[in-house]
Amino acid sequence: MPGIFNFPYIKLNHILRISEQEFTPKQSYHFRPSESQLLVSVKAGQILLHGQSEQLINPGEIIVRPLTEPLTLSALLPKTIVVTINFQADSAYLHNLYQHTFTIENDSIIDSVQHQSHIISNLRRRKPEMSYDMEIGEFFIATSASLYANITKLLVDLCCKEIKNRLPLSMKQPSTLKADIQETHSGLQEQLSYARSISLPLYKKLLVNQVIQYMEANLDQSLSIDKLARTFLVSPTSLKKAFKSQTNVSIMAYFRELKITTAKRLINEHQLTITTIAAKLGFSSVHHFSTTFKNTTGFTPTQYRTQHEIK
Repeated sequence: MPGIFNFPYIKLNHILRISEQEFTPKQSYHFRPSESQLLVSVKAGQILLHGQSEQLINPGEIIVRPLTEPLTLSALLPKTIVVTINFQADSAYLHNLYQHTFTIENDSIIDSVQHQSHIISNLRRRKPEMSYDMEIGEFFIATSASLYANITKLLVDLCCKEIKNRLPLSMKQPSTLKADIQETHSGLQEQLSYARSISLPLYKKLLVNQVIQYMEANLDQSLSIDKLARTFLVSPTSLKKAFKSQTNVSIMAYFRELKITTAKRLINEHQLTITTIAAKLGFSSVHHFSTTFKNTTGFTPTQYRTQHEIK
């Protein structure tokens, strides 16, 4: 068997802070801009991330964001438990994580990170024991190395999930980014019901955010307003009004724009044929895709690809 090289995919330079907090509704936690990244893992409840845009983070979900702007985490449900990891890392690939929400099959790696972080904190607070000074120092170093390795593994695993979503159809694995996102959809009605009981505006905001996440995870489908309404247990009329009030566009126009934005990216990557892109984005035919693309951009997909090559 040929050798397997250890490529320097992600270099974790510093772990600045690891914390687990239990939030109450309307309680917030603020992060100032810095030259670092933030990983947020929700273990229970629901968090609203405030930045240039707002994003919901549900139980079992993980997001990674650069702290290039102030970020605020606000709890929307009682007994919301959140783990945050503030770190500095060098990688040409981390930016691919910033636009996605991920799930992990189990949170054992998060638990390991927390456990090792607690061990390190306790070691730092211990009074010196001269008889075992060398052993304690070695244990501290080994535990720190294991902590760095676990956080690096977590980041690399998230990168692998993101990459799988961009692989050719022939290489698709059963566990894709889409499937990972859909796994967290089962608790949606409980969250929406709670939001509706305390605030109708909050309910509408959560509903629309969840619909958007659902559409982003189902770009290969041909969704309709009736299907979305059935999924979210709301009337089509109420869904249309809530969506328009929050986004100023219709649901189908928003979904179409999501597909066209993704199509532009796939065309510019020059890895898939126009026919494959049309199928990947759930269009009934390449003609339908070309017509929709031209109506939105003014170019056919082929013309758009040619224009990009010229530039």
